[in-house]
Amino acid sequence: MEFVVNCEVLLYPLVCSQSEAEGRTVILPCVNEGKVTWEKDTERRRSAILTAEDGEITQKHRPDPENRYSVLPDLTLVIKSVSLSESGIYYCNSAPVVNLTVNPAPLKAVSSARPTAERRTDALLTTASSLLRTESTTTATGGLSVVEPVLMFGGVGLAALMFLLATVAAGRVILHQFWLAGWTAQKEAAQF
Repeated sequence: MEFVVNCEVLLYPLVCSQSEAEGRTVILPCVNEGKVTWEKDTERRRSAILTAEDGEITQKHRPDPENRYSVLPDLTLVIKSVSLSESGIYYCNSAPVVNLTVNPAPLKAVSSARPTAERRTDALLTTASSLLRTESTTTATGGLSVVEPVLMFGGVGLAALMFLLATVAAGRVILHQFWLAGWTAQKEAAQF
């Protein structure tokens, strides 16, 4: 099972663009403080999906007879067998976090490998859960989410690169000025 997540950094907050094929399982992460209300923007109107606390769903705000909506221990939203109608912007505690695009499922031959695919999905969900645990990462990084140190490191790297490029450019200008001054002096000396 593949998950494609492309995060675009806007001014605030961080909104990820995620694309998935119809019928697949989607994982939507959210940094939270132990309680979350998931909502979806449908044609410029938000509707609540569920509220969860301490890794458990406390209230489902819409019918879900097939139990397709669930949460991981870190309150990441999991949608099984995603449909085209589930495309839209998803909100975690009123903050937009994911712009989900569901694409039509590619046509494929029917096989009997369904149990293996389900086991891989469960293994992937378990792995994603352990990677997205905000509680342990927040404690380990002194109150920062997983994304914040990455953005800070990237910003420092970009600043260092800009400094290096400016230094090289300034060095070339100075070198050119010395060469030009030497060339002019040599030309004047040759005329006498």
